[in-house]
Amino acid sequence: MIKVGCKILLKKEVLDTKGRALLKLLQKEDSSVKDCHYGKYIELNIDTKDSQQALKQAKLLAQKILHNDLIESFELEIIN
Repeated sequence: MIKVGCKILLKKEVLDTKGRALLKLLQKEDSSVKDCHYGKYIELNIDTKDSQQALKQAKLLAQKILHNDLIESFELEIIN
């Protein structure tokens, strides 16, 4: 079994209202945070021993189900 992480964020052209609100809250706490982006992180446990096959399957799932191509982008990573 291979675990694949899928990070989903809004595209840069899309207004990230949650990220802006979170940034304001963090800055009120005297934080040195200069920017903040709000997103989703999903871990998929794929029943295969081939990491390339796991990434291929995760990519198909991300494209079809996990993200909205109009407003979001995604990145995949193998997790040890």
